[in-house]
Amino acid sequence: MNYDFKKLPESKIELKVSLSEEEFGPFLDKALEHLAIHAELPGFRKGKAPKELVLQKYGEFAVFEEAAETAINNTFLKIVEEKKLEPIGKPEVAVRKLAPKNPFEFDVVFEIMPEVKILEKYKNELKKLKKERKQAILDEKETEQSLAWLARSRAEFIESLEPAKMKDWLTADLLLNHQGKPVEDGRQDGFRFCLEDGSLFPGFAEKIVGSRTNDRVCFSLKAPDNYWKKDIAGKEIDFDVFVKKIESEKLPELDDNFAQSLGKFNNFQELRKNIEDGLLKEVEQKAREGFRLRLLSRISELSEIDLPKILVDREKHNMLHELKSSIESNHLDWQGYLSQIKKTEEEITSEFDDKARERLRFALILEKIAEQESIEPTEEEVENEANKVLAQFKNLKEAEKSIDAYQLTAYTKGILKNEKVSQYLEELALAE
Repeated sequence: MNYDFKKLPESKIELKVSLSEEEFGPFLDKALEHLAIHAELPGFRKGKAPKELVLQKYGEFAVFEEAAETAINNTFLKIVEEKKLEPIGKPEVAVRKLAPKNPFEFDVVFEIMPEVKILEKYKNELKKLKKERKQAILDEKETEQSLAWLARSRAEFIESLEPAKMKDWLTADLLLNHQGKPVEDGRQDGFRFCLEDGSLFPGFAEKIVGSRTNDRVCFSLKAPDNYWKKDIAGKEIDFDVFVKKIESEKLPELDDNFAQSLGKFNNFQELRKNIEDGLLKEVEQKAREGFRLRLLSRISELSEIDLPKILVDREKHNMLHELKSSIESNHLDWQGYLSQIKKTEEEITSEFDDKARERLRFALILEKIAEQESIEPTEEEVENEANKVLAQFKNLKEAEKSIDAYQLTAYTKGILKNEKVSQYLEELALAE
């Protein structure tokens, strides 16, 4: 067997293979035997007809075609094993020569897992980034905002017959028109909102302030040119609002009684301390994740990785699936979302290209460093973490219905390995 091995861009490999007539012969014999086993000819039991008659029935081309398929598969696997390659996707095969008394020649083009080359100096380069590690500092405003949100979640709403004020909550029927025609999704019955909600249509609240229950308020407002709902951006919109109910919001006092009503706090200071601790952990986690991404970005700059198209396309598909799941988890319709942003799935997927490449590079770098530094989670660590997932189910049978044990173990192992490598890189960068 002779073959030419050529590396192409995007981690593609091209093989030009030639099998001599003698090397191809055994494949022809096996192909004829295979056809003979399944052949049904008059006067012979199935599989017992002479090969000459089988050849006459199926024709020489059918034998050569089956032999070629087997030869390609066997030869391809031999070369892959010899070269220690990791193919991904389906190979593209082109037969160049397939004829009696001739060598069998064919080409194979396929993608492989990319080689990751990281410059040895990356460890020293990471140490230069030490100063970029931000100190986790909690802004007092965040604590106050969390307490305010907690108070509003326990607020009491009292129906009011007074004119609506900015802090009031209203329930109203809305109808939006443009040039006499209803705006898409512009009718909302029983819409409940707070007038000081910043997400309302610009200028809407100001038009409603002062209205009373059972008032009908009609007015026009121009949507901003950059308004999120593209089909009305920059247009004059007519509003027809019927006020059904006005409620004033009575917030609880933030004191010891309020803290005790939440169940596990003796006084307000304990509640405040609990919130501050939780927020500080979030700030620390955010700072850590930002620093780790910075480290990976620097290593990526010092690395050579020729990403295959198939991996990039898969990652973009994964990102689209993540976005779709996120939209639907917020009880929004996916097709409605696409209509609002005036984009197709193909356009969104195309926009993911740069981010998909970055995510792939980071994942491959983490895997390479884990290999170089022999970083692996222990079996006990993997089992303990996997058990945390299983503990969310009522019983083992329910878990088995929802989760594949092998996939859970593999996923958990990958997550733990990446965490260990990230810790290793962070320690490198922060070392004295």
